[in-house]
Amino acid sequence: MADKVDKKLAAPLLPQAVAVEKKKEKKAPQLSAVQLACQWALQTAAMSFVSLAFAIAFGHYHLTVPSWLCAGGELTDAEERAMISRVLWCSAAAAAAAAPALLLPERLRRSRRALAYVALAAAAAVHLVVARAITLFLTANPGAIFWWIAGTVSVAIFAEGDIKCFLALLGRGAYANAPASLLSASA
Repeated sequence: MADKVDKKLAAPLLPQAVAVEKKKEKKAPQLSAVQLACQWALQTAAMSFVSLAFAIAFGHYHLTVPSWLCAGGELTDAEERAMISRVLWCSAAAAAAAAPALLLPERLRRSRRALAYVALAAAAAVHLVVARAITLFLTANPGAIFWWIAGTVSVAIFAEGDIKCFLALLGRGAYANAPASLLSASA
């Protein structure tokens, strides 16, 4: 009997194995194709509005921009107004189609998908207008190596995002059930 009491009171020679709970890695939530396309369209619209606000502020307050940042020829007033209005109209269309698509219930799949296609088409139109503006700027400033690289990379990112979202809406490839971080790597 004394042996049993001694065994209970005696400290173990080796520490007992502590049950360590493995932390489960949190996977990125899965976005539907409609959510992915609408997120891309809303990001495009928001960045267009912000960049145009900065451009208007630079023009209104006559801020001096360093020559290395923006040197060379300028657009005519008609070209500038046309590009700004195109970007604004297409951005507004993208946001106007993407917001209801995200708010509609899941049971209205066809309506959500149709609005997502419209939002993606409007976002692609914004990217086309921005690519045209980049092309005009680069032809006016052929020696601006930094802007050649930045312009080419930005146009490639626009095209990549548009194609990924379009493939996701079609339900093809790896983008059919895309992780939430898909666009954050490219945008």
